[in-house]
Amino acid sequence: MRTNAAILFIIIILPLMIMKNIETNQLKKSEVLANRYDRIVASALDDANVAIAKDIYTFNNQINGVNKELAAETFFRSLAINFGVEDDPIGFQILKAYIPCVIVLDHDGYYISSMTEYPDSSGGELIDHLFSEKRYYARTDADNNTIIYTLTDEVTVVLPDKETIYSGLREEVYTLISSDQTPDAIDSLMDQTQFDDTRRITITDVIMKDLERIINKHNIIALKHGINYTFTIPSGEDGQLFGNTFDDVGMIAFIQGIPIGRKVYNNAAFAGAKIMSKKTLLWKRSN
Repeated sequence: MRTNAAILFIIIILPLMIMKNIETNQLKKSEVLANRYDRIVASALDDANVAIAKDIYTFNNQINGVNKELAAETFFRSLAINFGVEDDPIGFQILKAYIPCVIVLDHDGYYISSMTEYPDSSGGELIDHLFSEKRYYARTDADNNTIIYTLTDEVTVVLPDKETIYSGLREEVYTLISSDQTPDAIDSLMDQTQFDDTRRITITDVIMKDLERIINKHNIIALKHGINYTFTIPSGEDGQLFGNTFDDVGMIAFIQGIPIGRKVYNNAAFAGAKIMSKKTLLWKRSN
């Protein structure tokens, strides 16, 4: 009977143990690969932000608008090198297909680079990452007043009923509107803490709305080009993207669906260029 039990163990239990060990090893390899990809993405974001910081200054210590093309070119080049596809155009395009969008944050707005289909000179169809026009950190209240925020205390308030535009630092704009006895439009400008909270929420909300549109578009394009993966909008534990931490120019990268064994690699990362902490600098508005 003991012999039979030993044979039964070998036939039934041992294969299960072997399969479990194989699965455990695969998960470990996937985790190692995911950690490596995390480092690659972090490095690419750092490279992009170094490029932003070097390019953004002017001769008189002002700051120009962010050079979005330089930032994106640096980011994608770093990814291509570290993923080993810098000399492989097809592999590079496949890698880009797993990046629904890259967002470049400027002082007064942001740009979205996403996979876009467009015609070539011969009437064929090309696909690549292309930038949107600048999108602004703006919200419109119940009275149709528009408040356009920046990453600092600079703000613009548009009051259509009075056909008036106020622009400047929060306190300056608050004083100007108060002197004109315009009600309600300045509620969120009255207190610094309330202003900062509303500004951060507005920036996150407008980005999230754009992100939803871009992700839906990318799912259609990805499916057409053979990627059988449903891209989704990432969110933090509190339901907010990165916890409303957009206080610096920089870059956000979304990468999803890259196969790593039986799992897929997903990452949503933001890195700032560490420009905003330098209070002595003056901002020059960009178009």
